[in-house]
This record gives sequence, structure tokens and C-alpha cells, in this order.
Amino acid sequence: MRLNHFPLNLGLAVFKTTYLHRNPRGFLGFVRSQGLTAERVGEEVCVYHGLPHPEFRGATAQQRTWLTPDDADYDRGVLSLIGQTLLGAGYLLTGRERAAVHPTQQRVPLRTPRQLPAEIAVNAHLRWEWELERHSGQGWLVLRPGRMFLSALSWHDRGMKGWAQGLPGSVPQLHALCLHSGRRERLRRMDGSWAFQREDRAKEGLWHLSFSTKALSDLNLSGDAHHAASLSMPDVQRLVNLPGLWQPFVTSLEVLEVPGQVIEGERLRFGRGTGRDVTDVHKRGILHPPPQPVRLAVVPPVQADERANEQLRQELLAHLLPREVVLRNQDASQGLRKHLNRKDSDDTLYSFWSAGEYRKLGLEPFDLVRDLHKYEPGTGRLLAPEKLRGAAAEAREAGRQLIGLMILPDTIGRAERDALSDELGRLGVKKLLHIRRDMLNRPRAEYMAWVNVAVKLAQRAGAVPWDLEKLPGVCEQTFFVGVDLGHDHREKQSVPAFSLHEFRGRPVDGLTLPRRAGNERLSLAELKQGLSKLLNGKRAAQVIVHRDGKYLEGEVDDFIIALNDLGVSRLSLLAVKKSNLSMVANAEEGTVLPLDDRRCLLVTNTQAAVARPTELEVMHSDHLTFSELTEQVFWLTRVFMNNAQHAGSDPATVEWANGIARTGKRVALSGWSA
Repeated sequence: MRLNHFPLNLGLAVFKTTYLHRNPRGFLGFVRSQGLTAERVGEEVCVYHGLPHPEFRGATAQQRTWLTPDDADYDRGVLSLIGQTLLGAGYLLTGRERAAVHPTQQRVPLRTPRQLPAEIAVNAHLRWEWELERHSGQGWLVLRPGRMFLSALSWHDRGMKGWAQGLPGSVPQLHALCLHSGRRERLRRMDGSWAFQREDRAKEGLWHLSFSTKALSDLNLSGDAHHAASLSMPDVQRLVNLPGLWQPFVTSLEVLEVPGQVIEGERLRFGRGTGRDVTDVHKRGILHPPPQPVRLAVVPPVQADERANEQLRQELLAHLLPREVVLRNQDASQGLRKHLNRKDSDDTLYSFWSAGEYRKLGLEPFDLVRDLHKYEPGTGRLLAPEKLRGAAAEAREAGRQLIGLMILPDTIGRAERDALSDELGRLGVKKLLHIRRDMLNRPRAEYMAWVNVAVKLAQRAGAVPWDLEKLPGVCEQTFFVGVDLGHDHREKQSVPAFSLHEFRGRPVDGLTLPRRAGNERLSLAELKQGLSKLLNGKRAAQVIVHRDGKYLEGEVDDFIIALNDLGVSRLSLLAVKKSNLSMVANAEEGTVLPLDDRRCLLVTNTQAAVARPTELEVMHSDHLTFSELTEQVFWLTRVFMNNAQHAGSDPATVEWANGIARTGKRVALSGWSA
């Protein structure tokens, strides 16, 4: 496999100098603004640098040390040299550690949607992230290029401010980046307009709005942004070779090629045998069907004209009626052949769901509530809600469960979608499945997208799509615990979150603890409270903890104390680090690259052109080997997490805990009875 790891040049001249200054705090901030790595030690400031030795007005050098690659501080010195070099090349060091963006070069303009004003044009700026790594007996510089999305016009432009003022009230905040200093600041809505939290910030430099993934999605720019940010390994190679940037820090600018070990086997248990990949559900069927057959209430939007309404109706008929009925019905057959461009024998949602032969889910056929229950997408209100009254009771009398199939146009907003969901809930349609309007006529070659819809519908109805079998190192009394923290940076608060999975990977429970002051450290009291609630009555013989990110100082001991107090005699603690900068190409899912005896990179999802492996680090294990723990993580990424097309990047333990931490809500466990 190919990695974005480049051999570190160990001949760099790196020094550590301590300085004395009358204002050490202010001096520290100034030094860091120059791209240098620095820290305050008492009344002195320790600065890492190269040649020539820096001189600062008002500061006196006290002690200077030449650092060698064997020194603990050598890496910090190298990182300081990199920061200086990027500043000299015109890059801005952003607020995020070890990240820089160029304000003008390698900039890609995104296409502005027609419904948006021209002044909100967005550019994708080249961004670099970097870190140092040790493996294979030497040091490596890990370089990850990417994109940061900024508005084309500055915040001071009148048109930009007018656009921001017209944003709906559902947008709570905006972010801006200063193209002079790299400082990133939050803007708040105040009295109908937007302003910096500190008034003096606006005068300090050239500010441009900075768009997150969610913001780009709200602007209908996410598609172009995705393509602008998707870099192949040849793209990485080309960007790394930009002149005068990375050459001094490495001995080669060729990406690293190394062999990887692949986790073998088939441990996913389906209805008709086992498999290795989540897409095998298409061949092997659902493991456990819903406890009751399904009745669908179809809820489409009103279209722009009668012709569009009729086409949507015909497409829905083709997807939702039995094939023999479709072929007899003129409208349904036209929907199948003309609009869906399908042959008479091609699959639709109904055949994916109900057929029982090879390549089908094999579930009892669903039926339909009479009529299409249209809604106005501009308001999220049903046109004739009275037609759905009593539908839930009728479904119960028929021995079926009612699920609403909501068809969503691209233009519908979150507020309108939520309003529609609430109205359906009041009418007794509690379970809902959303699909996009353009999903209905996806090309025949993209059939797995419809398999995915069918599997999600089955899970909403209480099915167990698949689970895991014969995981190494587990018994029936083994439990996996996922741990994460959600952060409300606006309120400076954090929410500890826990998820519990049993030995087959099925989620059992999840909880959050009360909000408290914002930080990443989990206290012993929080661990005792969360773990005791999760494991109450479970008689756990072994607990394997997956913590999102690294364990902070003292946490390993606190986890051991908390679990020992609960009588757990066998335990393992594993750090699942999603934020490493490694990029991988030409690697099979399940490929493992050992970094040392405690750490490895695991390739879990190769959906993108360049995969992002997960770094694992074992912090404690009294019975299991690192190989067993790694293999468990790989198979847990294949637990159904609302996607039957691609495995997850993270194990279900961390994914569920992350979802609970982000929303503060328990994950719906329908269909996962353990």
C-alpha cells in the first residue's frame, strides 16, 4: 500500500533557546505568531528554532541547546522549522495546530448555485496539515493536503454582509478567517445583524467567511466542495513536490510503499450464511426479519407542475407495487420503463425487499396506505392530513406496523422537514424513513443504493440486518464500551457519552452524563457513574473499552479502578484515533500497518480515492493480544450503521458514542434486541 509518509531529514539544524522578557506572556504570543514553536517555563520562554539564531527586541537569550534526533524535544524543533517555512512561503497558520492555508495560490472556485447571489461565491484554498511519526525504525513526515472553503469576497464587502443578514434564524453562528494573521473567529447574530464577539476584531485584518461541511451543504455547494477536496494519491504526490516547500525536511518526496497484513475471514452473519462485506446482505439476506410486516404511508412533495407530479407518481408506483401489478398497470409500467429506465425483469424497492431468491432480502411483502399523502415543501405541511387519521389504528388491526416514507426534494430546509415529521407523528406515523427525490430514478448500475434503502427500512421496522460471529478473544459475557465527549464550545461545556455493545456487535444501550465544564478529561466519578449504569445487571466477564481519541493522563488508571470496582476481572483499553493525518492508496479493507508494539494503522473504508486509516493504540490489556483487539475493531466497523453500501470508518462502539455525544440523545435501538 502507498502512504503519505516521507522519510524525515535527520540532518536539520534544530535548537532550543530560553529567553527572558519583561512580559513573558506577550512575548510568547509574538513568538508563536512568527510560526515558531514555543512554551513558557516559569518566567522564561523556551523557543525552538533553526539557523540563524533568532534575536528578539527586549528579549535576552539565556541558554541555547543543539538538539539531536535522539532528544525528546527534537520533533518540536522540526515542527517549528516547518511553521517558519510555511509562513515564509505565504501560508497562514490557522488556529488549528499544525495546519496552514494559502490565501491565493492553488485556489479552486466552486460553482455558485443559481438560486444564490453571486457575491457568495466560495473558493477552495489549499490547506496543509502535518505531523511527525516513528515506525519501521526511522522518522517520517506525514503530509496531508486538503482544502479550506472561504468566501471569495471579504466580510467588509457590503454585499457579503447583506447576504449574511438575510440568512434564516436557524443559522446560529458564522466563522471567519483573517487572511493577514490566520486568526479564526466566531460571528454572532445580534439585533438582526452579524458581528464579531469582540468589536475590535473586525478592524484587525482582512476577514473572509469560513465554511464548514454543514454550511456548504446548506448552501448547496457540498457536491462541488467534495470534488474539490477529494485528492488522489497522484494529487498528493504533485502537491508535495511544490517547489521550495517540503524539500528541506525530507530525504525523498516519493510516497512510501509498504506491504500490509490483511485481516482475513468472514464474520458477518446474514440470513443465508456469512460474509465479509456489508454489501453481502444483497446476496445473503436479512438475519432476523421485522417482528411485524410493514405498511407504508407514502409522503411525496408537491412538484412544480402537473407533469412533474405525474412523473413522480409513476416512479413511486413502479417502485412500490408488486411486479405483476406494475406490468398490468399503464402508469406503473410507464414509470418503470420510461422514467426509471428499467427492463421488466429489473429490480425495484419492492423486489429487493420481498423476493427470497439469490440477491434479495427475503422479507414479507409490505403493503400501502391508500393514496399519496402530498405536502407543500415550502412549509412542510400536509395538504390533506385528515386522510392519514386512523391509518395507524388500521395498520395495527391488520397486524402491521406503519412507517412513513418521506420523499424529500433537494430544496427543502431542515425546519420544513422537521415540521413535516412532527405533523406525521401527531397523526400516528411515528416511524419515518427519508429518501431524496432524485433517489427514485438512480441509474440501474447503482442498485446497491436501493438495497441500502430496503435495509434501512427493514431496520426501522425492527429487523436485525446482520451481526458478528466468532470474534477473536470474546465470550458471550464480553461487552464492548464506546466512550466519547461532545463539546458545546459556545457554552464551554462537555457531555460524556457511553455506548454498550454485546459480543455480537449489537448495540445494547447508550447514555450521557450531565453537562459540565468543557474539557476532554473523564473523571473517576464520571467513569464509575457511566460504567455502573451501562453494566448494571449484565454480569460482564470481560469489558473492552474503545475511547475516541487518546487517553489523557490518569484516565487509564481510573478506567481500571472503575471496572475493577464493578467486579470486571478481564479488561482491555484501546484508543481509537480518527484524527491522524495518514492517507492510504492501493490498500484492501482490513489492511494493518504496525507502527510499534502498541500502535497500528487500520484501513477500514476505501470508499474514497484515498483512504483515511484509523490509528489504534492499546493502553492496557490483561488477556488479549494487540492482534485480537485490532481484528475486533475491524469487524465492528462492519456492524450496520445505517449504511449497507459501505462499511464504517470507525467501530460501531465509537460511532454510536459519538452520535450520542453530538446530539445528547440516546440512539434508537429498534431492531437490535440483544
